[in-house]
Amino acid sequence: MVDIPLGRFFMGSPASEARYGDYDGREEPRHLVQLNTKFAMGVAPVTVDAFAEFIAESGWDMGDSAFVFADGKWQDTKGRGWLNPGFAQDGDHPVTCVSWNDAKAYLDWLNRRLGLTGRSDTYRLPTEAEWEYACRAGTQTPFSLGSTLSTDQANYDGNFAYGSGKATKTWRQGTTAVGEFELNPFGLYDMHGNVWEGCEDVWHDTYEGAPADGSPWVDGDSSLRVLRGGSWSDSPVDCRSATRYGGDATDRDGNGGFRLARTLSGPPS
Repeated sequence: MVDIPLGRFFMGSPASEARYGDYDGREEPRHLVQLNTKFAMGVAPVTVDAFAEFIAESGWDMGDSAFVFADGKWQDTKGRGWLNPGFAQDGDHPVTCVSWNDAKAYLDWLNRRLGLTGRSDTYRLPTEAEWEYACRAGTQTPFSLGSTLSTDQANYDGNFAYGSGKATKTWRQGTTAVGEFELNPFGLYDMHGNVWEGCEDVWHDTYEGAPADGSPWVDGDSSLRVLRGGSWSDSPVDCRSATRYGGDATDRDGNGGFRLARTLSGPPS
């Protein structure tokens, strides 16, 4: 876990930032958020090895299929899942094919295991505002690493470019080990690409009425949850600090994982 300094930032993207072709206003209105609660974020997404401990101890049912990329398209495939997502992975890769509900079950298990259940400093999913604040890490460029992105900096589909960047044609077609690329300015790995990361918030089509204090936005259709960060299968425009999507809380996708957050009740460690 990495302690995240308190501060304020503008959440969302400005009109001057290049977005994807069918952009629908979901990154607006750009608004000021003041984070007043100390928190920490996982230095990287939860790994296959960490998730395996949860499965071994809890017996949580992960189903018998997942939505994975095969034969040039995404499809629900029997026999696929977190252990065999359709590409090679090791224990230090981020776990995929986990739903928002699976992530919450993992968190319940972890907090029970550590004796944190019922406390104010339990492990949890980050709020959407916390996620973007930690991703931006004091920047307002499209990426925390600058105005464009390279496949030397993140794991995404390099057949596409963003801004002044060039298409490298490098597409790994699967996850990479956590910690393989450079840290962002707050000391976090893989905030751009590798796997989509689930947040606590319910999905809303725009930021109209969004909290301005970093708290989770949980009114609305609780079956739809926010995803951030882009993945190995996406173009760089989908890996921007401001990019946001909504997904069903039950979906198990071969490009979806999660990262831990934790409220810090005392001074930063």
